[in-house]
Amino acid sequence: MGAGLVGGGVVAWTIGLERGLLLAAPVFSLGVVVGVVLGELRTPRPAGPVRRAAVETRSVRDYLPRRLAGSVAIAGVVELALLCWTTSVASADDLGRAGRALSRTCGDLTTVKTPWPGSFYSVPLGIAVLLGLY
Repeated sequence: MGAGLVGGGVVAWTIGLERGLLLAAPVFSLGVVVGVVLGELRTPRPAGPVRRAAVETRSVRDYLPRRLAGSVAIAGVVELALLCWTTSVASADDLGRAGRALSRTCGDLTTVKTPWPGSFYSVPLGIAVLLGLY
C-alpha cells in the first residue's frame, strides 16, 4: 500500500495538465495489487501433514454474483461508449494539444472549453485500465 501511495503521489505531482491526478488512482491501485501478489508469494508453505482437496472444475461464474456482474458489465459498456463519444468530439486546445478541448462554433464566434475528456486524457486512462485488467 505504501508503494501505491508513493507511486500515486509521484504521478499526481509530476505529470501536468491534470493527467497526473487522473492516473494517480490507477497507479495507487496497481501498487496495492503488486504488494498483495508479492505478499502472497513470500508466504511460506504450511508445514505438517499433506492436505488434499477435491478435484472439481471451477469457474469465475461460481464465485461472481450474476446481478453484480451484469451491473458492472453494463456500467463498463456505458463508460466505454461515453469515453468514445467524448474522444470523437474533442478538438485541440489553444496550444495545439489534440483531444484536450471542446470547441463550438456559432457564426463568427468560436468558444473553447478545456479540459475536456478527449484522447489527451482517455488514452492514458485506457492504458491504465488495460494494465489493471491484465
